[in-house]
Amino acid sequence: MSKQLVFFMGKIYLLLLIMLNVPVVYAESEILLRSQLYVEGFVVGSTCSVKIEGNNGSMIDFGEYNQASQTGLRTVPFFVKLFQDDPSSPGCDAFMGTPGRVTLKFGGDSTNQLDESGVVTHGAGGDIRIAITSTDEKANVDSKGKIISGHSELTYSKDFAQEGVFSFSARAEGLQEADAGRYHGSLSLVMSYK
Repeated sequence: MSKQLVFFMGKIYLLLLIMLNVPVVYAESEILLRSQLYVEGFVVGSTCSVKIEGNNGSMIDFGEYNQASQTGLRTVPFFVKLFQDDPSSPGCDAFMGTPGRVTLKFGGDSTNQLDESGVVTHGAGGDIRIAITSTDEKANVDSKGKIISGHSELTYSKDFAQEGVFSFSARAEGLQEADAGRYHGSLSLVMSYK
């Protein structure tokens, strides 16, 4: 045998010897970690409508006030009602999907509907203001104060908001100092939830 063949065969034996001595690791598949994924969700009717119920349909009408006898309607209750299909059946399940609270913002982004005294009116001298306050006894509303430019938002729990009825009182202020004549005003309402 030639030296090269012996050298080559020696390498093969060495390689086989190394391969036979290499430990083989074999493991069956074991479950090391098991977890479950839970899924939850809400299906809500996202089309809720708003209806204002005042003493004259969707309007708050203070009627006539007599300054001499100080008689006439000064305070009027009204309601903001949310409904999905039927206005006579209040309730809005769109709030089910929110983990937070529901906010009613009066005046929207308009700067001329509210001032530091309440809802701005026009006519009869321009100094009559309407004081709007929440009268919801069961609501966990954040404030019972008068709606003014610096305090134009009320926050409710989502559970209360789902019922769809928000109660308020509107009070005409400054009637004794007003000029004789008709007065009017308007106030927008934006409802949001987070």
